[in-house]
Amino acid sequence: MGNDAAEQKRIAFENASALEGSRHESEERFRVMAESIPQLAWLASPDGYNYWYNQRWYRYTGTTPEQMEGWGWQRVHDPDVLPAVLERWRESIATGKAFDMVFPLRGADGNFRQFLTRVEPVKDADGNVVQWCGTNTDITERKLMEDDRARLAAIVESSEDAIIGKNLDGEITFWNHAAEGMYGYSAEEAIGKPISILAPPDVHNEYPSILKKIRNSEVVDNFEARRRRKNGDLIDVSLSVSPIKDASGRIIGASTIARDITERKKMVEELRRSGLQFKLLSETASNLLASPDPQRIVNELCTNVMLHLDCHCFFNFLADETVGKLHLNACAGIPQEEAEKIEWLDYGVAVCGCVASGRERIIAEDIFNTPDIRTELVKSYGIQAYACHPLMVQGKLIGTLSFGTKTRRYFSSDELLLMKTVTDQVAIAMERIRLIEGLGKSRDELELRVEERTAELKALMTKLEQSNQALQDFASIASHDLQEPLRKVISFGNMLRQKYNDSLGQTGSDYLDRMLGATERMQSLLKGLLEYSRVTTQGKPFAKVDLREIVSEVLSDLELRIQSAGAEVQVAELPVVEADPTQMRQVFQNLIGNALKFRNEGEHPVVAVRSHLADGTLQISVKDNGIGFDEQYVDKIFAPFQRLHGRSSQYEGTGMGLAICKKIVERHNGRLTAKSRPGEGAQFIIDIPTKQILQ
Repeated sequence: MGNDAAEQKRIAFENASALEGSRHESEERFRVMAESIPQLAWLASPDGYNYWYNQRWYRYTGTTPEQMEGWGWQRVHDPDVLPAVLERWRESIATGKAFDMVFPLRGADGNFRQFLTRVEPVKDADGNVVQWCGTNTDITERKLMEDDRARLAAIVESSEDAIIGKNLDGEITFWNHAAEGMYGYSAEEAIGKPISILAPPDVHNEYPSILKKIRNSEVVDNFEARRRRKNGDLIDVSLSVSPIKDASGRIIGASTIARDITERKKMVEELRRSGLQFKLLSETASNLLASPDPQRIVNELCTNVMLHLDCHCFFNFLADETVGKLHLNACAGIPQEEAEKIEWLDYGVAVCGCVASGRERIIAEDIFNTPDIRTELVKSYGIQAYACHPLMVQGKLIGTLSFGTKTRRYFSSDELLLMKTVTDQVAIAMERIRLIEGLGKSRDELELRVEERTAELKALMTKLEQSNQALQDFASIASHDLQEPLRKVISFGNMLRQKYNDSLGQTGSDYLDRMLGATERMQSLLKGLLEYSRVTTQGKPFAKVDLREIVSEVLSDLELRIQSAGAEVQVAELPVVEADPTQMRQVFQNLIGNALKFRNEGEHPVVAVRSHLADGTLQISVKDNGIGFDEQYVDKIFAPFQRLHGRSSQYEGTGMGLAICKKIVERHNGRLTAKSRPGEGAQFIIDIPTKQILQ
């Protein structure tokens, strides 16, 4: 029994020795192999203690065996990633399972590269881990390529522009998310289909010419075209088409970048229409009064408005008091024989007769689908939308003016506003025609009624001034509305230049420069027209403003004028208030500038800026020793375009400075007044609250 135990121990010892020898032999083979492979390789004990590295490891990391002994391998890891590596390493030691992981290792040059690390256990016959073998494969370039592809894919999919790929047969091979939104086809519906599904039938011949250029390695830049969405809607797009080449440089297809410019083209067209509309109204207003033949101007105006509004007819009836009917004075868009049928129209008959009776405009829209006995006449002319306005002067009906379209069912609010403005102008002109005809009948009658006619003319002039004021307000609103499309055109143009300038080519860049130059010139033209209206419509939000700093900036701007006039400007302490800094600067610029301008000959100007604060109200005084003015004109000096000195005087200006100041102060919930005597200077007084309701 004892001999059996001894024999078993001997066998176990020999087996253990054999296993140990086998392990050492296996380890030696691993070391020999590890020195010949391109990877970094190493060995670790069962508890994770690294005890051997191949030479490639030392060359890459720039370390020595002494530095790497034990846990020294941690010195070459990124400290931000190391905790995750250790956690994974501990998990493998605990479970005895292999693992793969990608993490960076620092090289001898101090830079990190990405490695794919593979760690495998070496186990004995009983399944116990006796050592760990590890290899690190450099995958930096592959990782960068994968990251680049991922970034490129992300860029393509997140692009706001549609990006479409197609082969040389014109079949769609790629379709990003923006293309789906632009054209309405999903990627599954589009890929494999001919690119011609996106084109209206009348432009299919574009594709052969584009593909021909692609086959010749040409790039089609900034090409504008019409395209068709899945639902049949047409859109305007800007296209850039480039050839796609394979690794050998052979052209295998084309990529298209498409941008929807439908809204931009609409804005440009609206800009053009608004400019024509403003020109039409501004030129006609003066011609109606100045022309010796106002009837001709009325006919031309109505015809031009009809064309501008894309209408197909207009009718101008005049009230004939002697017969109690409407008489057709002018018309366009219907045959002569039809016009003869409606030469006379009873009150209360058809749209125009009803307008004459009620003296209120009638807007008839979607006429074919809206039964109305009043519209039967114009319906017979094929008119779908019709608007008729009464011609009124001093509460008196003198006729009607109407416009109709055969292609649209509705009018826009801007179109109706234009019709109303034109109607007011025509009413004044038609009354002028009536007066001229009456004045020409009898010189004796003219002499007897000269006072009455003069009063009527004055009333008409007042009405004209009111109409011109309405026209000015309309122009201001129209010009203000023009600013937004201008800004968008400039903004999108600049974005196009910044992002795609290299792709535009010389011709595209030239077109873009011309477009931006034209918009900037128009913006400059509108600036003067908008300045007065912007006081309230474009004011900045109220904020904390140091008035002392504002006045200092104004004095800096006026430094040359102050020195030239030998002026003395005294500025007392000014507080901080809640205000619009730009507008407050404009107020001081005008008031101090006026004090320097309106000075006594041979006398040096003295300007004093003072302030007084009481009960939350700040009173600011700007006083000078200039020429002054008679206080009976104090209201006049604050009215727009009003000047106490004639246009030929030595004092330049447009009469808008004080009007703008008054409007700014009123916007700040304040009041602007003035005190003065001729030859004794002037004092302008501003009262504003120090705290505003912040906008």
